[in-house]
Amino acid sequence: MNKLYVIKDDYSPNSAATNRLLAFVKGFEELGVKTRVVFIRSDNSTKLPIDFGNVSFISLRVDSKIKIKYGNYYLQFILSIYPVLQFVRSLKSNDNVLLFGAMNYLFIFSLFKKINVYHERTEHPKAVRTINRKLYVNKCKKLNGLFVISTHLKDYFSDMGVKKENIHIVNMVVDPNRFKGIPKEIGKERYIAYCGSIGNKKDGVDDLLRAFKIVTEKNSEIKLCLIGKIIRSIEKDEYLNYIKENNLESRIIFTGSISSEDMPKLLINAETLILSRPITIFNFGFPTKLGEYLLTGNPTVITNVGDIDLFLKDKDSTLIAQPGNIRDIANKIEWVLTHPDESKIIGKKGYEVAMKYFNYRTEAQKFIDVIYPNFK
Repeated sequence: MNKLYVIKDDYSPNSAATNRLLAFVKGFEELGVKTRVVFIRSDNSTKLPIDFGNVSFISLRVDSKIKIKYGNYYLQFILSIYPVLQFVRSLKSNDNVLLFGAMNYLFIFSLFKKINVYHERTEHPKAVRTINRKLYVNKCKKLNGLFVISTHLKDYFSDMGVKKENIHIVNMVVDPNRFKGIPKEIGKERYIAYCGSIGNKKDGVDDLLRAFKIVTEKNSEIKLCLIGKIIRSIEKDEYLNYIKENNLESRIIFTGSISSEDMPKLLINAETLILSRPITIFNFGFPTKLGEYLLTGNPTVITNVGDIDLFLKDKDSTLIAQPGNIRDIANKIEWVLTHPDESKIIGKKGYEVAMKYFNYRTEAQKFIDVIYPNFK
């Protein structure tokens, strides 16, 4: 059986995209597929994972940290083309390559007919920066297989001309081991939490702040913990101004970036975990952070975007609010805080959903069934 090369554009520790890749790679390794992970870029301050069984990790280009802004993103891409070409030339006939994201590099890999190219997408192509979107979609039509995270994305690519039988849905995945053995601390400061890349377009953090303001009118203790880095400075100014205008300085905590080791404890100790995504092109996929929310066993409050309602039900395994409806989001949070016993049951059922539908080994097997149909 030929080795599987898993390609990602860069290594960003503790990001949703990296955690998803590592969960799948763990599944491949446990299921007996010889895997090598290739990061196209990494900076010299970041250590690649090493404790991963027989999986090997390499970076094609190691350089000093360059912030990816609109002005230099394309420069990053241009500087990466030569090492990518050198890598692809080194591959053997019928080697299997799986691109996790890395959509702008797809055209390079597709130039070499000797290899089998597969691609995984969790977001709508219009939601990310693309060198040439039309070229990208045309190359998707010629893939050996395309893996997407939601029915919405499958329908999109099918409408764009990719054969339906060549599009496979692979759910988002979770690794329950990250949360094992971490007890919930009693008597600590009470807070609700959100984690992610703090911004408005994708995660609707502005809606969350306004909903939390309503919650504080009835609850004098609860705090809001925003875990992660604020994406845009203009949004940071908006948040700080809103917080100051509404006298919420003592009620809202910005943690900044958190290590993967510290993240589970922060999530487990929250009263509830919130994701207030709006309906936009950014939410055609499935929120991968929701899997980690559910693994805590805490109740979750989420808005109904993507394929969420195919897996979770309101007041059964989660609390579902209407996207963009500030009052509805606030009401769901208030319900959790005032119904602790019922909320615990909902949190437990949410955990069961995650273990049943978002198991990393089960979902990794879906890749293997397509890439290695005769492998047992």
